[in-house]
Amino acid sequence: MRLEEPTIPKLDRRLTGASVIDEQLQEMIDYIFRDYIETWYCRITDDRRFTVELRRIMNSSVSSFASR
Repeated sequence: MRLEEPTIPKLDRRLTGASVIDEQLQEMIDYIFRDYIETWYCRITDDRRFTVELRRIMNSSVSSFASR
């Protein structure tokens, strides 16, 4: 019996409402994940739920900061 991998929800990539700024912020977040998080996390497990939730929290934080 094979266990199915949990479905990963699609994240809302809008952060500030300005697509030019959002693209740059998302690129920066992508680099942070690539260079500082995924380098060590992928050695621990293949489960992506942590990284998905962390990215959701980062997006939410940036969006909240931008709305102030």
